[in-house]
Amino acid sequence: DPLGVGIVVAIITYFSLIVGELVPKQIALRDPERVAARVAPAMTILATVSAPLVFLLDFSGRTILWLLGQRGESEEKVTDEEIKMLVAEAEHHGTIESDERRMIAGVMRLGDRAVRAVMTPRTEVDWINLQSDEAAIR
Repeated sequence: DPLGVGIVVAIITYFSLIVGELVPKQIALRDPERVAARVAPAMTILATVSAPLVFLLDFSGRTILWLLGQRGESEEKVTDEEIKMLVAEAEHHGTIESDERRMIAGVMRLGDRAVRAVMTPRTEVDWINLQSDEAAIR
C-alpha cells in the first residue's frame, strides 16, 4: 500500500530529525564543553576505525575528478564579510565581548597593511639598560 509506505517514511523521517539532529544539537549548544569532553574519546575511536574507509572514499573521489580533468585542489575561501558576520553573530549571542570583536576587526584590518607601515625601525627604538635605575630611565 503506497499510502502506508508514505506514512511510515514520514514518521521515521520526523523521529530521525528530532532524535538524530535537533535534540543532540540543542544539548550540545547548552553545554558544549561538557558534551565535547564526553564524546571526544568515542570520536577518536571512530576516526581511527573509519580512517581506511575515509582514505578509500577520498582517494576514489580524487581519482574520478582527475579522470574528468579536474587537476589541483579546490580552495574554499572564507571572505572577510563572512568572518565579520560570524563575529557579529557571536557578539550578539554573548559568545564574545565587544572588546574581542574590536580586536578581531583590528587584526583583520592589519592584514591589509604592509609590515613597513606598522613597524618602527630599529634605529628609532629607545632602549633601556636593565642595570639603570628608575631615575636614569626617566
